[in-house]
Amino acid sequence: MFLLRKNVELNDCKNVIIVKKAIWKEKGMVLMKQVKFNEGGSAINPSGDIVVEADTLDNIVKELRIDHIDLLKIDIEGAEAEAIHGMKETLRITRYLMIELRSGTLWIINELNKLGFKAIDCVNYGTIINVLFSNQRLG
Repeated sequence: MFLLRKNVELNDCKNVIIVKKAIWKEKGMVLMKQVKFNEGGSAINPSGDIVVEADTLDNIVKELRIDHIDLLKIDIEGAEAEAIHGMKETLRITRYLMIELRSGTLWIINELNKLGFKAIDCVNYGTIINVLFSNQRLG
């Protein structure tokens, strides 16, 4: 969180709201395994060492009264499969989506297709693939 906050300050970002919550399939508390020297590597994990507040992306977007999203980047260290269940409404207002997937979460591509998303680009990093989708329902 420190690095994100610092990055926002250094780049004088006025349209960024930092929400200190884990994105998950439901509102509640989750265990997170914290990686000390790589904040981006921290992940929800049943053997985690800290308890953090979690919420659905739908709830957060509604609370912030966001009515459209140009680009949504989802890289949540393996929690994508759970979190996707709590972001269906948010995806309806999202024009482009970039999501990090692993072999066990490739089924998400079919779910996104059902919601009107079409894959338009991808980068394969071996065990991880980043896929860029366009919401065909938004044009």
